[in-house]
Amino acid sequence: MSVEKVTKRTDNQQNFEKFFFGKMAEDERFAFENEFAADYELLEKMRAFEADLIEKYIRGFMDSAEKVKFETHFLKTEKRRNKVEFSRRLIAELRQKTTNEVEKESVWNWFGKLFFTPKFAFGTAFALLVLIFGGWFLTRNLETDKTEIVKNGNSANTEIANKNINLNVETNIFNSNQNTQSNVETNSTKTLEKSPTPTKTPEPKKTPIETISQNPVLALFAGTLRTDGEINELNLPKNASGATFRLNLKTVDYKIFQAEITDGNGKIIYRSGNLKPQKSALNLFVPAKNLGKGDYRINLYGKNSAGKNESAADFQFRVN
Repeated sequence: MSVEKVTKRTDNQQNFEKFFFGKMAEDERFAFENEFAADYELLEKMRAFEADLIEKYIRGFMDSAEKVKFETHFLKTEKRRNKVEFSRRLIAELRQKTTNEVEKESVWNWFGKLFFTPKFAFGTAFALLVLIFGGWFLTRNLETDKTEIVKNGNSANTEIANKNINLNVETNIFNSNQNTQSNVETNSTKTLEKSPTPTKTPEPKKTPIETISQNPVLALFAGTLRTDGEINELNLPKNASGATFRLNLKTVDYKIFQAEITDGNGKIIYRSGNLKPQKSALNLFVPAKNLGKGDYRINLYGKNSAGKNESAADFQFRVN
């Protein structure tokens, strides 16, 4: 393979990774999409890279950093999530089929060894002889038992008659006990009816338990759009108290931040207090009453040494 082909292959791998993990700028991504749309060979290579990436994730071959990037960027779209789920089921079925074939093959190999391997030949022949003579002996004993049963028919009838007599005696005793028990229970019932009925203590009313809803979390990255050109969407349940936005920053240049949220008309609908970064991200909680359906923009400001706000980053999202 020539140096030029190796270099081009490496560049393609890097572009594929940047494309799927959201590392391309908007203009670069647009140019790359036009390139593989016009080049069928490049498109097939990209599909193969995507398939390898999905299989690597399903089989657990990714390290923690690569797994986070895959779940954060690659699984953003429903189409890619469906591809991962389809591949997961396919791999599971292939594993089960392979296991069944190995087990089936091992059983037949065992039978083959049992009948055709010299080591087991003598033992197999002896076992067959034991089964044949044992079956003949058992059949003969059963026939003998049948003959003895016919000869001793009178004794069997006598035993049955004795059992009937014992059954009648036991039945009479049981009926007598039942009558005695019934009289005792009747007397007990009359005694209980004479005793005063206790007053029931009213049970306390049960207070209905409110359903605790889970507030959604939406990860956002600095910029206006996702890597696939669409706005990040938030599905807010009706019974949620609010939503948490995890604002990921490229660099953290300030110790304290403040966020403002504006609607599609540029009106400020929410302003946060002081926010402290956790590594390279901020957690911003917004009450549900401030989040109606529509498009929103988060303007993030950092406080400088003089205590004044400076623009740090902006994020966009949509509430469904």
